[in-house]
Amino acid sequence: MDYFKDWKFYIINAKIPNDKFEKLKDQIIHHHGKIVDKTENADLILTALQSLSRIFHTTPLHPKFNNELIELLEELEKIRKLNDEQSSALAYRRAIAALKAYPRELESYQEELEQK
Repeated sequence: MDYFKDWKFYIINAKIPNDKFEKLKDQIIHHHGKIVDKTENADLILTALQSLSRIFHTTPLHPKFNNELIELLEELEKIRKLNDEQSSALAYRRAIAALKAYPRELESYQEELEQK
């Protein structure tokens, strides 16, 4: 893990809003009451930054497109949660977030494959 030598570099490049920066820095530096500034703690730092990128990624509250498909996926997510299938529920939740952010009506499952 030589590529995680300096945690400050990763925090600066994460483009975190200034009002959140100090709080995050304190959480990372003082994890469990000890200073985190070593290469062996790189996994902790990476996890914190990945979590932040998910928090700051915006998904519309009320999507403009694909509402029927989103509602169906939300029902499937609820069923998975009730069956205690957390990883499957998470997969549906991520698909829902992607669809909510999709900029137009999805016509077919082939649509995205053709545009790539």
